[in-house]
Amino acid sequence: MTTIHFAAAMLSVSLLAPQARGESRPIAPDGARVETLKAAYLACDRETSSHRMDPTTAGRCMDVSSELMQRAFDGDFDRLIAWWRAEKARPPGCAPATAAGRAAAGC
Repeated sequence: MTTIHFAAAMLSVSLLAPQARGESRPIAPDGARVETLKAAYLACDRETSSHRMDPTTAGRCMDVSSELMQRAFDGDFDRLIAWWRAEKARPPGCAPATAAGRAAAGC
C-alpha cells in the first residue's frame, strides 16, 4: 500500500467516524480558522507518516480532517485530496500551510 493510498484510507475512516459516534457534525477547536485547520491537518499527516497514533490523537485528527473538508472544500473529498497532494509536493522549506508562511519562506 502506498502512502497516498494509506492517507486516503485514513481520511475515509475519518469521514465516517463522526457518524459512527452518533454525531451530526464533527467537532473542531472553537473558532478555528481554515488556515489553522490546514496546519493541524498537515501535522496529523506527519504524525501518521512517522508512527502510530494513540486513540485520542487519532480522534482529534479525524475531527480536524472532517471540519477542514467541510469548511475549506465545501465537503468535497476530491478537493481535499488535491490540496493535500499539492502540499505534500512542496519542497521541504516551502511546506507552511498558510499563504503567509509560504511567502515568508520565499515559496
